[in-house]
Amino acid sequence: MLRIDKAGTDDLQKISDMAQVVFIHTYREILSPEQMEYMMDMMYSMPNMLKQIGEGHHYYIAYEDNVPVGYVSVQHEGADSEGVEVYHLHKIYVMPDAQGKGTGMRLFNRAADHAREASDGRRARIELNVNK
Repeated sequence: MLRIDKAGTDDLQKISDMAQVVFIHTYREILSPEQMEYMMDMMYSMPNMLKQIGEGHHYYIAYEDNVPVGYVSVQHEGADSEGVEVYHLHKIYVMPDAQGKGTGMRLFNRAADHAREASDGRRARIELNVNK
């Protein structure tokens, strides 16, 4: 059974461990080893993940039978000119063996729920940057 829990600082190592598998699996044909090392440090080193949390990133971890199988990170960016609260989806990754089972959609829905809950009834939207 899949469950999604809000991650705390004690859970950051789980996210970093998953990233060592899923991030590398995802970008192995796109990034050089040097780029991969830079990106992993920039996004998943413990000091940088703690900094992200300090900057308002909220992480959620998906568990299948108590095994971490994916994660998502969302951050409040502020209100736009129309008063809509904007949230940025920074990361959403699912472990290779867990892909194709709806886990990514469940993680996205949890990020959307976070935005609705944190917006206290105000309109909210999630934005995502996609690199080509």
